[in-house]
Formats: sequence, C-alpha cells, structure tokens
Amino acid sequence: MVKVVIIGGGASGYRVARDFAKQKDIEVTLIEKQKEWYMPFAGTRAMVDAEFGRKSYISYATFFKSDSPHKVVNATVTQVDKNQVTVDGGAQYPFDYLVIASGVSYGLPIHVREQTPEQGVAVLSKNADAIKAANKIVVVGGGPIGIETASEIKHKYPEKQVTVVTAAPQILVMDGVKERLQKTVRAEIEKLGIKIITNARVQVPEDRKDVNPWTGEHVVKTAEGTEIPSDYTLLALGIGKPNTSFVTLPELLNEKKYVAVNSNLHNPTYKNIFALGDVATTGGPRTAVATGDQVTVIVQNILASIARKPLKEYKPKPDPMIAITLNEKQAIGQMQG
Repeated sequence: MVKVVIIGGGASGYRVARDFAKQKDIEVTLIEKQKEWYMPFAGTRAMVDAEFGRKSYISYATFFKSDSPHKVVNATVTQVDKNQVTVDGGAQYPFDYLVIASGVSYGLPIHVREQTPEQGVAVLSKNADAIKAANKIVVVGGGPIGIETASEIKHKYPEKQVTVVTAAPQILVMDGVKERLQKTVRAEIEKLGIKIITNARVQVPEDRKDVNPWTGEHVVKTAEGTEIPSDYTLLALGIGKPNTSFVTLPELLNEKKYVAVNSNLHNPTYKNIFALGDVATTGGPRTAVATGDQVTVIVQNILASIARKPLKEYKPKPDPMIAITLNEKQAIGQMQG
C-alpha cells in the first residue's frame, strides 16, 4: 500500500487528504497539531461576531471512517527527511509521497492561534468587545482581508468611524484582480461611509511591532505625515511567515523559507515531496480557487507517479474567480477569465 503523508490540515491539506482517501491501495496520514480546524474564510465575520467564529471550527475526529486505513495524527512536525516525518514525542511516519500544506502564519482576522476552540473563541470575544467599545477604527491594509473586515465592522456598527489605509494606489491591488472589481468594491464601501486613504505607509511604533490589534486611544501615523486618531487599529496586511521551521532538508526551501516546487508542484530535488497553497512557490494568485486547482494537480501527479505516467503541469490562471464578502448579505466578485 502506498503511504501518503500530508502535513497541515487546513483548506489545502484537508482537500488533498479527502481526495486521496477515495483511492484504493493508498494509506493517508494527515498530521495536524490542532484537533479542530478554524476556517479562515470565517475570520472577518468572526471579528464582530465571536459566536459565528465558534461555529467555524470543524473537528478532525470524524474526518476518516473508523474502519479506513487512514488516520489523523494530532501532533507538531519537528523534522522532515526524504522518506519519513518525525513529530513531537518522537513518533515517525514513513512515506512514499509527502504533501506539505502547512500554510503561512497570519494573525487576526485570518488565524486564531490558540490551541482549542474555547481559547480561540475567548480571543475572538475579547476582540469583538474591543471593536464594540471603539469609536474610531482604522484598518491597515487594502487587500481582501482589510476590505472585508472594515466592511463587516461598518455593517454591524454604522455609527462608527471606519478608515482603511493602504500603501497601494488603489484597494485590492493583487495578482488577477481587475480594475472593474477594484472600482466596484470601492464604490460600495464608500457608500457605507468607510473612508479610504491610499498611497499611505503606516509607521509601526517599536512597542507595537508584536501587537495586533492596537487598542486604547492612539494616533496612527503615516510616512507621508498623515495622522489618524484611533482607539482600535487592526493590521490586515496579508503578510505572514511560512510554516516551514520543521523542514530540515535545505534543498526543500527557497531563500525566503517557502517550499520550492516546480510546475509539477513537487520539489526539484526530492520528487516525492509536493507542496501547495501559501507555503509553496506555486506562482500566480493565492486564492481558494487557485488552491483547488493545485489540489487536483497534486493528486493527479502522485497517482501518475505511482503508475509511472507523465505528470501534469500546474498553470496559474491570470484572471481567477475572486469574491469579496462585504457582509452577511452582500458579496462582489469577478468570474474567471
């Protein structure tokens, strides 16, 4: 039986494991340190509704049928060798193929880092209370997360002053986003009363570099000289750290510590080690739709490798399908192509 080990049970690893579990003669081991998965898609809504956040946890306990050869291991990976994975406690899991789907560490609103749902909901509740108590809110970052978070706040609390600050010349400046979507979303959120400041680089004080959000009365300052009074500031910059500290094979990583893959989505040196999602050098837009395409390519390529057939190439789509959720009743998007 072919052994496939998957590191990371988030959106990409979860789907790879699901698809391989349907195959015959394959044994899947999904290694994930959390016992329940917090869906990042719920993050912006949970910023103002902690109970919604609690509903956004999915247990791994029933992911595989009890009589299947597959298993979920709740542990932290400490080492990756060319044919086995080691976790904390010393247990080792040999593999014929490894899929690294460990993602990138972000803070709120995308990731709740606490170990249990109860701890996570406590953090979300504290944050929702801070937003409720604030009057002047600043969201730093004009990407999807910043825009969605600002809109969710303004939708629930229309009386609050909400400002989005971005260093870019326009909101939603990212691969694949068309100008029409940028303009449409901007018009909608400005209609809500959200103020947008572009071409402004927020200066982060030394004592706040590891703090997010900033609460209490303060002034957000930009490099251009703008000063914005605030009593709640969220950094939603979409900048994270790749979760690859467990990788002990130097050839697996590029200079920025992302997993290096080629167009077949496997590492050029270790052809039995694949990677996808935010942690990998896949190229193209980093969206849920793109990740779905990568899942398909990886599953097909591992099956092709087992059968000694040619592998498929992953070709990022230049104009992906993208949806920006503004509140529980409204979303704006663009179709693919």
